[in-house]
Amino acid sequence: MKPFEIGLTLTGSVSAGAYTAGVIDFLLEALDAWERQKALNRANFGDNYSKWDVPWHDVMITGLSGASGGGVTCGLMLNFLGRKLDPVAAPPLTSAVNNDLYAIWVQELGIGQLSDITDLQSGNIKSLLNGDALPDIAGRTLTVNNFGNTLSRGYIAENLRATVTVSNLRGIPYWLRTKGIGATQVIYYKNTDYVKFELARNNTAVYPDTTLIPYNTAAATFKSGYQQLHDACLATCAFPAAFRVQPITQNESVYKSRGYVGELAIPAGSDYSFVCGDGGILNTDPFELLHQDMVPEGHLQNPRSGATVERSIIIVAPLDTDSVYSAQYDIGQDSLLETLPSVIGAIRNDAMFSDEQIGLALEEDVYSRYIIAPVRYDPVTDQPVTPSITGTAVGTFGAFLSEDFRAHDYFLGRRNAQQFFKSSFAIPLKEIVQNPIFIPLDIENNQARFRDFIFTEDGIAYFCILPLCGAPAQALYNPPWPAGKYNAQQIQDDLAKRAGRLIDIVLSDIKLNWLLKILKFFALNKLKSTLVDFIMGKITRNLGDNHL
Repeated sequence: MKPFEIGLTLTGSVSAGAYTAGVIDFLLEALDAWERQKALNRANFGDNYSKWDVPWHDVMITGLSGASGGGVTCGLMLNFLGRKLDPVAAPPLTSAVNNDLYAIWVQELGIGQLSDITDLQSGNIKSLLNGDALPDIAGRTLTVNNFGNTLSRGYIAENLRATVTVSNLRGIPYWLRTKGIGATQVIYYKNTDYVKFELARNNTAVYPDTTLIPYNTAAATFKSGYQQLHDACLATCAFPAAFRVQPITQNESVYKSRGYVGELAIPAGSDYSFVCGDGGILNTDPFELLHQDMVPEGHLQNPRSGATVERSIIIVAPLDTDSVYSAQYDIGQDSLLETLPSVIGAIRNDAMFSDEQIGLALEEDVYSRYIIAPVRYDPVTDQPVTPSITGTAVGTFGAFLSEDFRAHDYFLGRRNAQQFFKSSFAIPLKEIVQNPIFIPLDIENNQARFRDFIFTEDGIAYFCILPLCGAPAQALYNPPWPAGKYNAQQIQDDLAKRAGRLIDIVLSDIKLNWLLKILKFFALNKLKSTLVDFIMGKITRNLGDNHL
């Protein structure tokens, strides 16, 4: 029976990566639970489907794509899909969890780690935040001993493609040949770039443009492919100035295989090295890259109607999903500290979605693409409230300030994912009964047996593509809004430590006599305290504006 294909696009997240991690955690838990229930039915009843209590069609994840924090989560998935992961359904009683998503996005990525000054011991500033924080996590997580290759998940494609976007600061060089008076040839550069991986169960690549990661760690190609995964994960999240840039090398043949209209200036067969910034700078929504991979050869689009759809791309978008228009806007932003974040935000917003992508994702009769975005409900009125997550506060760095913030976003991601698969990721009953993938279920004559997987909205009955059963179908932990759940004094101390050391390094080379050195000492202390007070004021006001 042909499986229904799923692709996952994980957009840029910064500190809101905990939300995306929660979504993925629930998705894998739901798929595992359904697979176990199908295995139980198969063991008890074989192919006598009349006795099965769950639908027996298959869903398969065939592609991933991610930018920035979403790209990191894609890399983590490639690392752990071949081993058991324990879902984190509620705040754990211990810090020891067998779950890379929770451990990294909730427990490890906090202000304490990001403000540490050990990376500044050499006196060389590579980033405003601790340049060793992310490499240290990658060094502990992306290791051969932590790579999963023993567990076979039936819902993961034998050859799983994953695209991680990067901003190529050197640029991909192409020849531009001009005609007319003064005709010449010049090189122009494309800075939007990506690294594509293929996780292969049979240890052999089937796609021409991927970096192979074989399940067999003893294979000759494993070491280089795994190192490229490590580098790409660090490169895609190198947020401008905040985190340090990361070098990447790709062969000319990789770029040639993309079929871009233009003549490469890179010599044939040679390696091309460059430094990367955050993948979300220029392409924070790598939807189109995944879409190209999932469209059948010779077609421009996937089938979209409920009767013909064979595959869907689910966009997980934790940022820039405001549900309420605000008429308030300060047009007096003219200082560097105020305008620089707005410039970076404008670039990221423009790269987030194309108008066509937004339109099709919202079209009610297009079933080839869906979106999961944060939604939080008031516990009294049961109405949506904003902000939905803490990761959107403080210029999208808010969740880094408190583990309670990140835990909230993680568990809201799980709840939103459950809501999505229970009441959104579905096809109208009148159409799905005509869909070749679902016809063997004979849904029309099995509505009573499948009642837990059918819901009605606006008078229209829908059948869920991914049936929830077992624990994922039960009520989930509902995280309270973590107002006041941060240690302001600790944040101030951490910022003072980092800011003070940065200022010391910047001014350390200034040659002064003894009197001026004394004056410099007092002036620097005043500068440090003023800067920290300014930053803390901004943070405190923004957290207050976000009811935190």
